Amino acid sequence: MLNTGKFAGKTIIISGASRGIGKEIALKLAQDGANITVAAKTVQPHPKLPGTIFTAVEEIEKAGGRGLACVVDVRDEASVEKAVEDTVLKFGGIDVLINNASAISLTGTLETSMKRYDLMHSVNTRGTFLMSQKCIPYLKQAKNPHILNISPPLLMEPKWFSNHVAYTMAKYGMSMCVLGMHEELRPDRIAVNALWPRTAIWTAAMDMLSGGTGEKGCRKPAIMADAAYALLSRNSREFTGNFVLDEDILREEGVRDFDKYAVDPSVPLTPDFFVPDVEYETKKIERSRREKSREAMREADIRGVIESAKKIINAEVVAKMNAIFQFTLKSTNGVTEVYFDLKNREGAVEEGRCESSDVYFELDAADFGRLFSGELSATRAFMGGQLKIRGDMTKALKLEGMIKSLEHLSHAAGNWTAAYDCHPQQGGEDAKTICVDQFDIFVEEYRESAEPRPGSSVHSDAPLDIALRKDVINMKRKMNRAKFAIQAMPDSELLNEYVSKIDSIIVELDELMLRPRDPSGEFTTYNIPLPYYDPTDMELLFGNDGPSQEAGNSSHCLSVFSRAQRDRVSELLGAASILLTEYDVINRQMRSAVLSRQ
Repeated sequence: MLNTGKFAGKTIIISGASRGIGKEIALKLAQDGANITVAAKTVQPHPKLPGTIFTAVEEIEKAGGRGLACVVDVRDEASVEKAVEDTVLKFGGIDVLINNASAISLTGTLETSMKRYDLMHSVNTRGTFLMSQKCIPYLKQAKNPHILNISPPLLMEPKWFSNHVAYTMAKYGMSMCVLGMHEELRPDRIAVNALWPRTAIWTAAMDMLSGGTGEKGCRKPAIMADAAYALLSRNSREFTGNFVLDEDILREEGVRDFDKYAVDPSVPLTPDFFVPDVEYETKKIERSRREKSREAMREADIRGVIESAKKIINAEVVAKMNAIFQFTLKSTNGVTEVYFDLKNREGAVEEGRCESSDVYFELDAADFGRLFSGELSATRAFMGGQLKIRGDMTKALKLEGMIKSLEHLSHAAGNWTAAYDCHPQQGGEDAKTICVDQFDIFVEEYRESAEPRPGSSVHSDAPLDIALRKDVINMKRKMNRAKFAIQAMPDSELLNEYVSKIDSIIVELDELMLRPRDPSGEFTTYNIPLPYYDPTDMELLFGNDGPSQEAGNSSHCLSVFSRAQRDRVSELLGAASILLTEYDVINRQMRSAVLSRQ
């Protein structure tokens, strides 16, 4: 995003701006000729995290701005007061405050010491409140005053709390400052907003978090700098109380090329914490899994990883890792325990439990092989709630490095029976019978490719699975709620277009989900034995009509989508998500307009 000169002569205080996102935003604003106060603690270089308040000021001045280095501990009131006073004395006022300083500890309740808990709450929540409190008197005198918190949308979903309750509470505390202060400061024309990255951002801190191996799935800090520039350029009277994702606001500004922000555009991006699943796009679609049909696949996967790892682990790997990793793998058949002893002698990998483990990982058994094959990133899995971690977090960060060391694992893929080798036998004119153990494996092979496989008469069909129907049901609920909310608004006629679009999407989804057919107009069905699905899943899968019964046996017939139909449902779900996001923005603007008239 190009600079426009809007911040020439403006004064901005940024906490935690000696490195990372804070410094990147400072440099972006400095290109306009802004005055930047770098409010941070780092005076001496850190051995692993480069940059100090003084080196940051040097870069700011080289970029065209004026800088002021202030030693600030956002937990200390006197320290904050002095930084604010020094800023006003040097630059004559304050136009923008950016609360960027943050402390993080991705630990569970039992692993979080009260010292660490207090640090996160003192820096994140209290520090944001304190910095805002001391700057507000001067922001009131500015022409277009903004407070911008680098904090997430307030999504009260268990998955964002379960792995790191203390951190989420502290980070959401920053967002709650936005929720409350934007309304409190509206009469003073001070905008208060939050900005958060849609994907992981590669900074020195992220380098430490991922063990130095997650860079390729990240974007550069430049995207947050451009997004902050766009947000702070907006009228503070009109744009306040918003929880903004970097990519969303840049799209509103006309940005279309996001590959330039990626560290490696060819690699799927890792979604950041606190971003709802329906809102981010990845370049790789995760394959769906059904629990009851893949036990054999999982067992082969686990055994394959163990046997292959035994061949590769040696004293060199042990010396590098110096840790014992315990994996708890859950499935419908129970729990499997596997441990990697990369600490003692030549190392060992065995089924069972090692009570002296340094780190305990918990994940779905189906994801174990994907993790070690590189198909699933450990960082991505943790940030998405698929991987739970307990124990020594410093050593936990070595997991990605360990996987990279074992990247040549040739695990269970060679031991599985390929889906297309499980030749379906003709079980009736319109039905095909496939053994239950191989059903999902067979179907997934055909999801991956439209090319026909030897020995099969099924080519481009993809199943009408439970996950897809659940996605449709959830989206229809959201759209109906939005529709009713629009119709209840006093100016609802302004949003009639949205109601019409919502109705058309719902109608088409209903038509597609009612009786899926392949392009030729003929049904394709599979015979699935009765115990395969539980009653709840059966109802979701087949709707109120229930499954059909084949004469002479107890099998349910499962109708399937053609690939074209499945793609169309996915397109409609994406369109609905965009539509609801647009409606939410307009709804906020209308509410703000009503409040401003009162």
